[in-house]
Amino acid sequence: MLPRSSPARILVAFVLSFVFLCFLVGYLYISSDSTPGTDPTCGNTTTSSTTTSAAGPIDQNKIDGTRPPRECIDPFRIPGYLYLPSEPSAVDDTRWVPFYPSFRDALDPTEAVYPRPTDAGDLLLKDSSVEPEFFALAPTQWTKKLAFYYNVLTELEAREGRDTKVLNADEESILEEMKWIQHRRVLTIGDSVDRFMVIDFCEEFPNATFVEEGGRPKEQRTTASCHIPLVNLTIVQWHLPSTFTYRPSWWWIQDMPLVAFEERLEAIYRTSLPRVLGWGGERPDLILFQTGFWDERAFREAEHAEVEKSLPEDKKTKIWWNSNSQLKWSELRFVAARVKKLVGMLRQEFGEHTPFMYRALSTKRDGKEQDLGLISVDRMMRALMAQLDVEVFEWGKLVYGYVSEYQDELHIKRGRLSWLWADMVTSYLFRGAGGVEVEGMVTVKPTNDTWFNVDKNWAVCHRWLISWEGR
Repeated sequence: MLPRSSPARILVAFVLSFVFLCFLVGYLYISSDSTPGTDPTCGNTTTSSTTTSAAGPIDQNKIDGTRPPRECIDPFRIPGYLYLPSEPSAVDDTRWVPFYPSFRDALDPTEAVYPRPTDAGDLLLKDSSVEPEFFALAPTQWTKKLAFYYNVLTELEAREGRDTKVLNADEESILEEMKWIQHRRVLTIGDSVDRFMVIDFCEEFPNATFVEEGGRPKEQRTTASCHIPLVNLTIVQWHLPSTFTYRPSWWWIQDMPLVAFEERLEAIYRTSLPRVLGWGGERPDLILFQTGFWDERAFREAEHAEVEKSLPEDKKTKIWWNSNSQLKWSELRFVAARVKKLVGMLRQEFGEHTPFMYRALSTKRDGKEQDLGLISVDRMMRALMAQLDVEVFEWGKLVYGYVSEYQDELHIKRGRLSWLWADMVTSYLFRGAGGVEVEGMVTVKPTNDTWFNVDKNWAVCHRWLISWEGR
């Protein structure tokens, strides 16, 4: 028998503890590998949990914990503060101010010092502006620059053949700085929330043209587009009325004979392809995609129609989004299956490497519990998009809760939040043109050699930006 405190007893205890620790670490490692997640390099949608790359097998369910390089951090995807200017004339100063580490390291305000001086009085903090050092880290105000660029081009065109205008330094600079945005094409696929964003963007530019087309005469919700002359920038919207595979007999929009994406693509959307295709007629420079509002309503309308089948006509009622619960599991599975196919069709149509983003869902103005359905779709879509190798356009999450910025129950009005949408779109176009921005500073400018290598430019940081980061 070993003495109670002998070296041999201590050694045995140490060995046993070490073996147990190794077993525990191994068990936790195996368990972590089976946790649902996504690898930033994966895009495979098969049922297998592994795929293969040039570097060897990739576990699709393993989350990559490595940090992206600074030039591959998307400022709209990290927590921040939405600065909303109070003056209506200052809408173009709307900014997303990210909470970079410098926010943590900044000098603390004197009001936060403990203990508080006895002669300081009660604490009442004023609504002060964001300090310049934090504004300096905010994403570049590309829409503001675009508006200035457009105004200079407009004035130059008006003077063509007459007096030669002498440009000042700012005008000379903007003509050089914004060349990259010429000939860009954006396709946004979704609902009337997206259509209003396109309309609002269009109204910022005098003489821009907004057109709705496609489908039969008087057919509602088809395609819309905004074209900005001189810049040759076009944003096209395809209206997607849910992911349903057919038009049910109870469908509440009479002037909408086609519902399924497959049918609308051939009969409606293709008419707008000349507007969608970018320089060279190959692909758009950016695709934004979302679905949710119409899916939720369609599911609730289907339930309502089933209940009313047994009722006489005078007892039947209309429904308007009477929902206060998340989508059913079966409904989410249906939407996921359809979205997988739609994403595949879009990639087949426009190319595997065209910049593609899921536009995070906005919610209703006064929804609260009624937003559960949309939020459940958004959560599912975030996970699915990561697995389908699609990045996230976070606008819907950033604007959540700003009820005073709505024009009705569903639609955000023209103003500060629509300006944020425009700034985000132009920021991603800048990236696609080969530009690089790090913490508010442009470190690489687009050049003639990079302007239209959009797929190559997008791919540089793409693997770092595939994650769900949900709500």
